[in-house]
Amino acid sequence: ISSQLYDNDIVIPHVVAGDNLAFFPLGAFLRRCGAFFVKRSFAGDRVFLSTAYGTGAVLLDLQSGKPAEVWAGNDVLSCHYNTPLLVKGHLYGIDGRQEGGQAALRCVEWDTGKVKWTKEGFGCAGLIHADGLLIACPENGDVVLIDPSPNGYKELARASVLDSPVRALPALAGGRLFVRDGKKLV
Repeated sequence: ISSQLYDNDIVIPHVVAGDNLAFFPLGAFLRRCGAFFVKRSFAGDRVFLSTAYGTGAVLLDLQSGKPAEVWAGNDVLSCHYNTPLLVKGHLYGIDGRQEGGQAALRCVEWDTGKVKWTKEGFGCAGLIHADGLLIACPENGDVVLIDPSPNGYKELARASVLDSPVRALPALAGGRLFVRDGKKLV
């Protein structure tokens, strides 16, 4: 249904936010059309929303009860798969789509939307934040340990662990890191 609507210039939401996402009848219709429901607040009264497909990102301030745009742009952080992480006033996330290796790891200043740095060719990746570090699992099957710094990309370690493609987020439980591809869990 999504592609038929798109082909007929009918744009459906990719992100819908709210307390009650099971509202009748529109909630079920939007889910069947491929809508992606998110209720997320990163810092105080601000919420960050992002998607690829030429839509881009926006940071909204909800303090007044009415959403007010803090910044927006299609050239800041257009996320295809995973939600970026907010670490010490900066977003770390994957910008771009995974087709053709065009996805890059990016650091963006939370308050301004200013891109601090970009690691081209990083690929789509699941990211988690633990003990002050980022753990990434790019689609190529590597596990990458990154020092999150707005001053530049700082890779601390990398190991080839899985087979490509990897789409799952890494998980940390009981002091152990779990990653998986389509066939195995490590």
